[in-house]
Amino acid sequence: MRSTRRLLPGLLLALAVLVGACSPSALAFTIGDCVNLPDGSQIDDYESVDCEEAHDAEVFALPQHPGGEEEAYPGESALNELARERCEAEFEPYVGTAYADSAIYYTALTPGEESWTEADDREIVCLLVGEPQDDGTFAQLTGSKEGSGE
Repeated sequence: MRSTRRLLPGLLLALAVLVGACSPSALAFTIGDCVNLPDGSQIDDYESVDCEEAHDAEVFALPQHPGGEEEAYPGESALNELARERCEAEFEPYVGTAYADSAIYYTALTPGEESWTEADDREIVCLLVGEPQDDGTFAQLTGSKEGSGE
């Protein structure tokens, strides 16, 4: 079954954060991967690229929601808050500088209700991204940001 993550622009405590809804099965991301995401509001696939090439995002953390398989979908707001907490906590250990002092932004993909219930998807995908643009996208990155201190 093919996975789809829907991007919904949102702002959480002045953070540039996108939230994705995934259905019905989770996409497989790996920490350190540099990726290009498709245009539009649906993510049903992504392209891994060499980090030295311009890219849309870099996966820097994959925290899991603590809810077990039987736990009901907690809702978008609760997942957004958990994504904010977990991604921000993992930012400095990966990048090498505190988020508040960094020129790099992050965004997150979270499971949607269908993915949560049908695929037991509990993974939050934390992505490093460039500066937010006026059109709702982010500037591309070049080079891995792991340990960069940027």
